[in-house]
Amino acid sequence: MARPSKQTREKRDHFLTLRLTDEEQRAIHARAANVNATPSVFVREAALGAKLRIVQSPPTLPFAAIEELRRIGVNLNQLARIANATGEMPARLEPLLEQITALFDEAIDRDMDRLEALDAKDATDPAVLTGE
Repeated sequence: MARPSKQTREKRDHFLTLRLTDEEQRAIHARAANVNATPSVFVREAALGAKLRIVQSPPTLPFAAIEELRRIGVNLNQLARIANATGEMPARLEPLLEQITALFDEAIDRDMDRLEALDAKDATDPAVLTGE
């Protein structure tokens, strides 16, 4: 089933061509991505005075980091299985849990610092929109 047609007043029939330097184009694309918009929507809303808000998306990890986390999870699951079967905690499990907890705490602190910095600035500030 096709989506319904837009009413005449909602259609955008006019085009505006802009000349940009490579740097300006990269900046517009980056800022548009930071507010989860296409470059066209970003430029249109910015030009018409709309408040643009940064959309917080979960950070993406490189494939190698995801794979390493998977391996750690497999090892941790094996150790937990041993602990559940024997009723005893393997000696190597405790330091591993401490390391994992420290890494999670560090990541959470880093994200909280970043979010607090974003809250302190107006989201229309170009430095905030580009992540600079």
